[in-house]
Parts: sequence; structure tokens; C-alpha cells
Amino acid sequence: MKTSFIWAIVILLGLLLSAHDKPAQVVLRAYHGSSGPFGGEKGESCFMLYSDGRLVQVSSSTAAMGVRDEHGNIIHPESRASREYRFPESDSWQVNAYIDFLRSKALRRLQSYFPPPHRPVDYFETSTAEVFLPKGKVKRIQAREYFVASLEEKAKYPAALIILMDTLDKLEETVAEKGTPTDSTSGCKVENPPAPKSTRK
Repeated sequence: MKTSFIWAIVILLGLLLSAHDKPAQVVLRAYHGSSGPFGGEKGESCFMLYSDGRLVQVSSSTAAMGVRDEHGNIIHPESRASREYRFPESDSWQVNAYIDFLRSKALRRLQSYFPPPHRPVDYFETSTAEVFLPKGKVKRIQAREYFVASLEEKAKYPAALIILMDTLDKLEETVAEKGTPTDSTSGCKVENPPAPKSTRK
């Protein structure tokens, strides 16, 4: 009986060490792309949330006001930035809550594309979220001009989409305010995938 108890302890420790050594996985990746309202003004960003609470954000923006280069051509200065932040262990419950929502039925049942709430005039915006689910599945959701929609227009969206976009906004604010600059992009590229061919997945 003593031997069985010792083996049970050894197995338990092995499981704990295995879980601890398991590399963090990307659970959410989001892209934002915008242009306007002024000519030449563009912005792109990529955001990633890892299972261990690490946040990565890479952004790029082009100034609206052009300047002449040495050859007399008008160019628009571009700036790039990369930041990282990790939630402290005391906030692991918050990370788990985010992951639970991302794997919820409500989110998985969302259609994959939401068109502009109104006809864009001088400002265009695309937001794409890729949720990495168990067994290698990926849920992709893309919304056009969501963040410039009025409250009346947003009221027409499914609740799960509103929660998803608000969560993205809060996480990106967190890494922007609390994150530290880094040279690593961790596989986060500032590019926006094309709209899905189908409206449902």
C-alpha cells in the first residue's frame, strides 16, 4: 500500500510538471486595418492573446500629411511599434474568463462576416478576429466599420460580437498602456486577411 501511495505521488508530480512545461498557445489573433479620413492616412495592427496571459501588439501607421523626399516625390512617413505585456498570476482568472468566452457556443455560432453598418464615405475600417479552438479548429470573424458604428447601429449586432469587440478593445488598451516595447513580433504581422467568402461558418 505504501508503494502504491508513492507511485501515486510520482504520477501526480509528473502530471503537474507536464502541465507547467506545456508551451503557451495562441488563443486569439486580431487584425485591424483602416484608411482615411485624410488622403494617405493608414493604420494597421496585429494583436495576439496567449493562453498564459501574454499579450503582443504590433502596429503600423502612415501620416496623412506628406513630405517631399530628396527626389521631390511626396511620401507619407510611417511609424511602427511592437509591445508586449503579461497578466500577473493574480489576474489569471481574468485570462481564463477570456478563454472561456472565446470557446463558448455563442461565439462559435457567430456568422463569419459582418458588412458595414452604413456606406463608408471617407473612412474605411476592417477588423478580423481569429479564435484558435481545440483540435486545430479556427473560427474567423470579420467586421467592417464596427468601431465607428453608432449606438443605434451596434444595437443590431449579436451580443457575442459586441462582447468580442469590446474585449479586443480592452486587451489592446491594456498592452498599449502597460506593455513594454520589444523588437520581437512573435509571428504577429500587420496585415488584414480578405473577407471570408461565406457569411457563415
